[in-house]
Amino acid sequence: MLAVNDRRIIVKKGKDSLDICQLVNGMWQASGGWGSIDHDDAVNAMLQFVDAGLNTFDMADMCN
Repeated sequence: MLAVNDRRIIVKKGKDSLDICQLVNGMWQASGGWGSIDHDDAVNAMLQFVDAGLNTFDMADMCN
C-alpha cells in the first residue's frame, strides 16, 4: 500500500511501514570515498534539509 501527502510517501507491507520524504537527498559525497569533505559543512547541509522538512537521506557512496 502506498499513501502520499504533501511531502511524504508511506509505504506499508504487512505490519511494517516506511515513512519517507518524496525528495531524497543523495549524500554520496559525505562518505569521503570520493575526496575529502568538510564534515561541519556536510552536517550543516543535512540540518538545513531537515529544517526544510526534507528528512530522507540516501547514504550509499555507490550503487552496483
